[in-house]
Amino acid sequence: MKILFPVLALLLPSLARADVRDDLKKIDATMRACLAADESGSDAVMKVCTGTALKAADKVLQDSYQAEVDRLQKQPDVENVEYLKRLRLAERAWVVYRDANASLSGIIMFEGTGESLEILSTKLEMTKDRVLELEELFHHEL
Repeated sequence: MKILFPVLALLLPSLARADVRDDLKKIDATMRACLAADESGSDAVMKVCTGTALKAADKVLQDSYQAEVDRLQKQPDVENVEYLKRLRLAERAWVVYRDANASLSGIIMFEGTGESLEILSTKLEMTKDRVLELEELFHHEL
């Protein structure tokens, strides 16, 4: 467990905005290193590694979202105002959907020790997918 915390610390610094794909690859690599650092393969360690990766992916998502909100607010024409309104509505609904869908995915491990890990893993994958989805929307290409 002592090895895990330095590895996990790599996820926490601010991630570069240059390319979210690189950010997500770094998160995946750091998570793999975190999991590999513990030979026991315990659910507790997997939860720590996955939870930390989720936190890092959420940060990438929030940074990307906030950059787009800031861009839209600097150019408040009619289209951007409407785009911002729809973006906020969609993102709020997506968070509710992600959490509900992850909870549903946990049913495969209902009341087992892996249920919360399944929920975390689903949230992580959905968050990474959302980062890429929004980047495509924001930049109309990837």
